[in-house]
Amino acid sequence: MFSSINLPFTSTNAVFVSQAKNKSTFQARTWYDNSLLEFTNNVGGDCKEIFADIKNVGSGDMGITSTYSVYYSETGNPVGPKGETGELVFSKGEIPKIKAKGSIKLTYTPKKQGFYMFVTFQHPDKPIGSGDIVIEKKAAAVSNKINVNNCSKQ
Repeated sequence: MFSSINLPFTSTNAVFVSQAKNKSTFQARTWYDNSLLEFTNNVGGDCKEIFADIKNVGSGDMGITSTYSVYYSETGNPVGPKGETGELVFSKGEIPKIKAKGSIKLTYTPKKQGFYMFVTFQHPDKPIGSGDIVIEKKAAAVSNKINVNNCSKQ
């Protein structure tokens, strides 16, 4: 027993749809590394060079480098307690990553007699606390004032 069935022949069409591929990028951010920079009381110098020791008193190693600046005032404080600043005389110092409890010495060659202070900025993700000095909307550490006077003219 054989039977035959006649099926009509039909064609099949395939349609391909191209889809645009979206490329997404994101900027990786650093996160607060629990570092905390503070200047020690070891500051000083003379007409040829001033210095200030800075220490990472936080519980974490610095994950990124920081920068330091030097501010000047002929009289008084170059940096006030509310972040007001005198003349910026140096802004290109780099602070390498400091391990927790480690410290380094920062130096600068003064150009004129007066008072100087070193300033460095904390990690950009460090929360600003009520006791922080804020400069340019960033938490900063500020050294004690360094008196450079009685320099003979060269």
